[in-house]
Amino acid sequence: MIGHVRSCLRPPGFQIVIAAIVLVCGGVHTGNAGAQSTRADSLKSAIDSLRAQSMYDQAAGVAMERLSVLKSEPDTRSYELTDGERLIRTLEFAAALPESSKRELAEADGLNAALDRAYESGDVIQGEQLARRQLEIRRRLLGPDHPT
Repeated sequence: MIGHVRSCLRPPGFQIVIAAIVLVCGGVHTGNAGAQSTRADSLKSAIDSLRAQSMYDQAAGVAMERLSVLKSEPDTRSYELTDGERLIRTLEFAAALPESSKRELAEADGLNAALDRAYESGDVIQGEQLARRQLEIRRRLLGPDHPT
């Protein structure tokens, strides 16, 4: 009910921005509702932090550990495993980029916190600008067919 009330208070067009953010970020944040353990969640946070610091080799190793944790959990959904495998491939690809491209991709990865703040504050214009910037960088560096 609270989520419904909050959604009614959002400015018109906000869903479009949220859809762009979901496209850019590769999913919807669901907290613990996705049957992920605390361990998998903490590993995801570590991956996000490493990505924002352009440490893609290390992030790939943590992503492999996270995938192993997810595989061991009986309630893990198949899409979570697929997303984990795709993330590893993306991080391995990013690790092979030239340093200047890694730094630029890290900038895009680091925009997630700002996107979250824009979402929480209802700042549609700022959210759209950030999402477009993130998408532009990722398309250019990862290719137009990459799922993020």
